[in-house]
Amino acid sequence: MRPASDRNNYRRATTLFRPPYAADTQPSQMSELMPLQIAQDLSYLVVLENIDPQDWAKPGADIILQRIKQQRRDGSIILLHDAGGDRSQTVAALPRILDWLHTRGDTIVPLSTLLGTSRDAVMPPLQTTNPSLARMVSGAGFRVYHALEEFLWAFMIVATALVVARTLVVIWLAYRFRRLPQHDFVAPISIVMAAYNEEKVIAGTLRSLVSTDYNGELEIIVVDDGSHDQTAAEVERVADVDPRVRLLRQENRGKARALQRALAAARHGVIVFVDADTHFQRDTLPLLLEPFGDETIGAVSGHAKVGNLRTFIGRCQSLEYTCGFNLDRRAYTRWNCITVVPGAISAIRKAAIDRAGGLSLQTLAEDTDLTLSLHKNRQRIVYVPQAIGWTEAPESVRTLARQRFRWAYGTLQCLWKHRDMIFNWNYRALGWFSLPSVWFFPNHSRGGHAGGGFALARIASVRCLERGAPVCNYISFDGRHPGDARLHFRTRTDHARVADFADAADLSADAELLHFESDFPRDQRRMG
Repeated sequence: MRPASDRNNYRRATTLFRPPYAADTQPSQMSELMPLQIAQDLSYLVVLENIDPQDWAKPGADIILQRIKQQRRDGSIILLHDAGGDRSQTVAALPRILDWLHTRGDTIVPLSTLLGTSRDAVMPPLQTTNPSLARMVSGAGFRVYHALEEFLWAFMIVATALVVARTLVVIWLAYRFRRLPQHDFVAPISIVMAAYNEEKVIAGTLRSLVSTDYNGELEIIVVDDGSHDQTAAEVERVADVDPRVRLLRQENRGKARALQRALAAARHGVIVFVDADTHFQRDTLPLLLEPFGDETIGAVSGHAKVGNLRTFIGRCQSLEYTCGFNLDRRAYTRWNCITVVPGAISAIRKAAIDRAGGLSLQTLAEDTDLTLSLHKNRQRIVYVPQAIGWTEAPESVRTLARQRFRWAYGTLQCLWKHRDMIFNWNYRALGWFSLPSVWFFPNHSRGGHAGGGFALARIASVRCLERGAPVCNYISFDGRHPGDARLHFRTRTDHARVADFADAADLSADAELLHFESDFPRDQRRMG
């Protein structure tokens, strides 16, 4: 062990300053002189090198020596590096440099000798006992800052690697997506819809459903969830023309309870879910229901597309739906790990819904909750990108942010409720790929629904569900408490008369489909 006097030699400060990266060794502009002036004002002595062999580039010991020989005539201060990585080449070159200099008759001296002063004046010893409080605080602060910086860099590298790996896997799976075998499915079906203040769009939605190319028997059940406008009257007018449309009315109790009532009234074995603002094309129902010709399939997800493309936010969401959500569902179909069958456009066997326990009121994302319950019952879920439904997207940053916050909140509740599925080999890709992706990649939190506000919603939702509390016990907003987990929608939209549903841009540019779920403010938006 070194004596204490020797150990103290390693604890010194410095009064010397050299501009980093040799940027200011030959200053010629004011911007280059300013750092030197600042250092001088702080009582540092500026030292500039004359000989720089650029050993930091690791050119080899021979080249380092050769460069010093070439530059010796230009000065007498040599710059070598002892930190910043592997300096073995510098160490190997140093004895040869000293031997060559001695051969020339040069004397190697420290800067203090060159300046005619003592070593302690140039590099004063540090106080090693009873350090000042300021020094202790600053030292601790720098250590914390360094640790935080290292953590953030490591986190960024790991997160980037995970994102790239997941993206590559999704692209590979989506590339391998193949259309399912065609079947002639014409069994009777029930289409269920919950409506709240939808007088301006619901008639168009119903007309798009009754004008379908589907050849099987169908019934359309609309539950008016206590609307204050003429929603019920619009539905009755369509029902007078087409008896396949049935209207049920109830007090305002929320979308989940409205859909529960519609399911109870449904007469047929396959249930098609559709939102009151979603318009189907003529071939949507035949394509959506075709996979049910395979008895192993329990649910089918359709392809929701954004119809209101006249705003920048709407066009961005259209791109998001096409490139993100569509790609994810294509990929997840390959491994049977779709995390949500959207309520805007989907079809599920009624028997599978019953075995899964029906629609739950415990979460704000009843479609995600039901989908995960279907997986627990070993139901196969597929995606049909050709079955298209045109829906409306938020057209302002405010409504978009609230929509994504609510999606994330409901999804987190579902994740906590079904946490036994995560990293569970019984659920294979669902437990090891798609559900972990919801935690690690919140922008895919609904298997195709972005999840803004992910962290903000997390603590309250998971803690209350852990205690088994119903949604109404812990969701509060604007000082109010809801009666149940509900999803309402209110539309301030001119009536969308779309003759050709392939031309979805005909939807009103002023369309602003607003939703209300679990007593969130009524300008919340939802698309399934």
